[in-house]
Formats: sequence, C-alpha cells, structure tokens
Amino acid sequence: MRFPIIPNRERDVTIEPHPMTVSWSVAGLAYSVYSARHGDEQSLERMAERGGFHAAEMDMFLPDWRDREAADRLDVLMSERDEAERLLHQCYTHGPDAEITDFLADIALKRPIHKRSSS
Repeated sequence: MRFPIIPNRERDVTIEPHPMTVSWSVAGLAYSVYSARHGDEQSLERMAERGGFHAAEMDMFLPDWRDREAADRLDVLMSERDEAERLLHQCYTHGPDAEITDFLADIALKRPIHKRSSS
C-alpha cells in the first residue's frame, strides 16, 4: 500500500502533474514538515485514511517530492530487475522452482498486463 495524494482540481493549473500515490518514505518526509508546523495530533496513517496530502501541500512541505518519488520508484524497479535477472539465471541453470513462480506471480499482481490492440 502506498500513501495517497489528493488529485488537483481541474481548474487549478498552478500545480504540476503528479502521481496519485507516493512511497511512505516520501510521505513521511512531508509529514515531518507538516507536523512541525501543525502538530502531530493526526498521524501519517490517519492522514492516509482521510485521503492523504493535496499535491499543493506536498509542494509546500517537500518541494522536490516528485523527484524523490521518481527516485524511489526507480530504485524499486531496479531491485525487481536485479531479482528477475538472478531468478532467470537460476531457472536456466537449475530449472524453475517455487521461488521463481512466487516472484513472477508477485510481479504480475503489482502490474496489470495491458493487451495490445490488434489492428
């Protein structure tokens, strides 16, 4: 589960496009600024239950949040790629096993497969 970002209003053109969720580590950095200014009566988890931060709040509390989120996502993708390469090598040398099928199932559940349209 990731931390939600409340969508921009369509008429608000002052805010750059943004992801609809961020990692908990990026949300935690924004929350540390938020809680220093407004107190910690509402936990980060409770904020997530209520819909998260607005994108404008993220811009105010953590101006480079988009870059941090992109870096976090890249790290995850690179780790998954490394794990896939390791398991592929293992599959070629020893044959498939439960670890490989579990990893592939986990990846399949995280990312929906988009079918190509036939034209």
